[in-house]
Amino acid sequence: MRVEDVKTLLAREPFVPLKLVKTDGSTLPIPFKHVAVPQRLHLLVFKGVKNERSHHATKGFEAIGYDYIERIEPKKNGRSSTKGNGRK
Repeated sequence: MRVEDVKTLLAREPFVPLKLVKTDGSTLPIPFKHVAVPQRLHLLVFKGVKNERSHHATKGFEAIGYDYIERIEPKKNGRSSTKGNGRK
């Protein structure tokens, strides 16, 4: 993907949870806007961020070159399955 396209997707308001699909087929969730930070040569994605106010990445981070991003799409279900009474 082009860096401009990634920045445009991440800048949309209101922000909706996204899923990054890499060229190898693996995926990374982008549940909050601050989780994905565009850099000059890659997209920095913090993993394991628990809520919108947290800046603590419990599972580290991954730097993905723009050439290795197949697409970024809205997450099918933006709500967490752990909230509420456990029913989906």
